[in-house]
Amino acid sequence: MENSITVLVENLVYTKNLGAEHGLSLFIRHGGTSILFDAGQSNLLLANAQELDISLDNIDHIIVSHGHYDHTGGLQTVVEKNPKASLRISDLAFDQRTNAVNQNIGIPPGIPKEKASRITTPEEIVPGVYCMPRAEILDEKDTHFTGFSVFRDGSWQIDTFEDEQSLVIVNADSISVISGCSHRGITNIVQTAMNYFQLPVDLILGGFHLSKEPNIRPTIEQLRALKPRRLGVCHCTGMNQYCSIKQSLSTPVEYMYTGRTISLNTEA
Repeated sequence: MENSITVLVENLVYTKNLGAEHGLSLFIRHGGTSILFDAGQSNLLLANAQELDISLDNIDHIIVSHGHYDHTGGLQTVVEKNPKASLRISDLAFDQRTNAVNQNIGIPPGIPKEKASRITTPEEIVPGVYCMPRAEILDEKDTHFTGFSVFRDGSWQIDTFEDEQSLVIVNADSISVISGCSHRGITNIVQTAMNYFQLPVDLILGGFHLSKEPNIRPTIEQLRALKPRRLGVCHCTGMNQYCSIKQSLSTPVEYMYTGRTISLNTEA
């Protein structure tokens, strides 16, 4: 399917011969260009891609949303298979990271740090496709930093995910926003993009990091206010939270499990 997003790796799978793991990897086709957004927790994305008849040998661009193991586990293999592909990963993504029980959850060794760079303004990868730097915190209630630490500038500190990146695809009359875990808040990420491009949002797709949030009603109301045409949730959103969002909004809401493909309305 031309101009589409296929889920290579996600927490759930309902299709024979595909695997699932706690992680995320998306394969994006846009105008003849192939983009890999995140690389899951392991090399599972390679087996799934083969089963889905998707070649990962000629990727044009690789984007890493942030420096956690479940988004970078297959990255070394993919980079080695695609030496000519551009790699967009923040240098801050390589800092040591732990979770609430002091487990190491950072990038596995072997990822080429020399290819890392930090963007501070939106960067157009190909016409109409932008890598977006960390979102502005417009609403602190929609942030997900609790329990996450980073070793930076010589000390451990709360991780505010300065390395977090998202992807925006500019359509004819709207934008599509793709996020990994949305630690800085999915509504903050989308609103930052809408403010920059001065366009409404068609599709919001990614992990919303709501699975451990006790009250997601404020986020649901913020999503309603953003007026997206479509929502595709996955990964760290949480199944109960997905159901709450789907039941609460009139907007079409789909769970993007491993193997699913959704079209990009680039001609909308």
